[in-house]
Amino acid sequence: MTLRPGTLARAVPGGAGFVGARASDDDVAIVAADERGRVAAFSNGSTTTIGERVRQLLDTRRLVVVALPGGDAGRTAFTELVAARGADELLMVAHLPPTPAAPSFGRPPTRFFRLPAVGVAGAGAASSGRHSVRSGSTRRPGLVEAIDILPTVLDHLGVRVPDAVRGEPVRETSWISPKRLETLRLRWNDVRDGRQASSLSGVVGIALLVLLVLGTVRGMRAALRPGLRTGALAVMWWPTMVLLVAALEPVDKGTEVGLIAMGSVALGALTDRLLRWPRGPVLPAAVALAAYTLDLATGGTLLTRSALGPSLISGGRFYGISNELEPLLPILLLLGLAALVGVREPSRRLCVAYVVSGVALGLVVGWGRLGADVGGVLTIGGGFTVATLLMLPRGITRRALVVAALVPFLAIAALIAVDLGLSGGSHLSRNLTRSQGFTDLWELVSRRYRLAFEVLREGRALSSFVGAAVGIGFALRNRAALYAPLRGRAWPAALVGGLACGVMGALTNDSGPVLLTNAVIALAAITVYIQGCPELAPDVGARADRPA
Repeated sequence: MTLRPGTLARAVPGGAGFVGARASDDDVAIVAADERGRVAAFSNGSTTTIGERVRQLLDTRRLVVVALPGGDAGRTAFTELVAARGADELLMVAHLPPTPAAPSFGRPPTRFFRLPAVGVAGAGAASSGRHSVRSGSTRRPGLVEAIDILPTVLDHLGVRVPDAVRGEPVRETSWISPKRLETLRLRWNDVRDGRQASSLSGVVGIALLVLLVLGTVRGMRAALRPGLRTGALAVMWWPTMVLLVAALEPVDKGTEVGLIAMGSVALGALTDRLLRWPRGPVLPAAVALAAYTLDLATGGTLLTRSALGPSLISGGRFYGISNELEPLLPILLLLGLAALVGVREPSRRLCVAYVVSGVALGLVVGWGRLGADVGGVLTIGGGFTVATLLMLPRGITRRALVVAALVPFLAIAALIAVDLGLSGGSHLSRNLTRSQGFTDLWELVSRRYRLAFEVLREGRALSSFVGAAVGIGFALRNRAALYAPLRGRAWPAALVGGLACGVMGALTNDSGPVLLTNAVIALAAITVYIQGCPELAPDVGARADRPA
């Protein structure tokens, strides 16, 4: 998002005024400056006269910016401003915590989430009792964004908000205590710092431990295939466990990682006992899709607090589907369809089922009132288009390829229509309806790719991306051995469609390498489950391991 200094003061008729004190920080005056850096009316003096000078400027200016000093003098001046506020006046106060020092190599810290204190009087209808602030930018009680200040001020003044503005007016909402907000801040500052990768590594580690225990008790020949299936199913349960454990909000990182890992492996083992190969993935896929859809429909509170939620530290949204989760949901759906379809012959009915499933998931992921992830619509469209092509009863035709090429454009057009028609309020509709022309759209697209390359330059992301590329090459080179147990087209459609999800996500998102890496991890879990086919075991062991 591009910040254009001077937009607020320029939009207010007559410009803005500024009131400061000798002990205050005059840098705040930039808020009252127009695009040329000029302040229409400037007043600097003693801290004891701040209130009087504000009232004087309000006689000639509709907007007055005040820089309060610290300490008792600032508190006294603030109390005077609150007491003198008229019934039709809007008062907004913000306290900005100090910015942490940048590391020696010059780059700002990326693992620190600041939560400045904001107070608003006069936003929305007046009412009794304690209330908090909220805006459409956050959709969270007690939280607003800096970009919401401008539309709030202009909306109160009855001035048209410029098209380029992306913020939303601040409104009253239900009360949330400062203590609760601080608890959330601490969690947001820490929850994604290693918990996502650590919990997945914990799933793999415990699954390997289970395999070793089974091998010790039953012998490796009898334990290998059940162990592979349990581990693979545990990875498929991982997204659901991440969401469920977020409801507990564990303070300790080790506790959260352990709960996610042990719960995933336990559910993987139980699923393998209940559903014979290759039906196992149906259960984790169905539960994950239902859980995330339900959470998004009720506000996404669990997802926002989970290790797979939006990245608030790096300035992301407070709601919706994150880039890390984006490829996992369509792959789970393709996997569940493959496990249900099995060896059934391709037909028009099955193709319709794939199309309807993709459209439904695209609505959940992309609609502004649910997932609000525009890139996710393209990711899902790419994956399900490829999977549907592979399920065509007469094979891939030239006509089918032409229709497939149009899918991304049709998907975006449909999402815009739904979002505008049902008041979804996603950043897609806001960007398009408030765009000032091709230049703004080009800036939006180019920024996404610049961010994607920045992600790729990071050491950990680059190594993961290279590892994902090597994994894809390994699977292609050894596909005959890895996927020998597969029958029918549904499983190949899930694998190739899942890979298409990762590739499309990498090409259309600002953290593209992460999407490809996560897609490859999910596809590796599917490959491991396929290798858990009982018929491949040297010693089949118990009859319960025979495929249905």
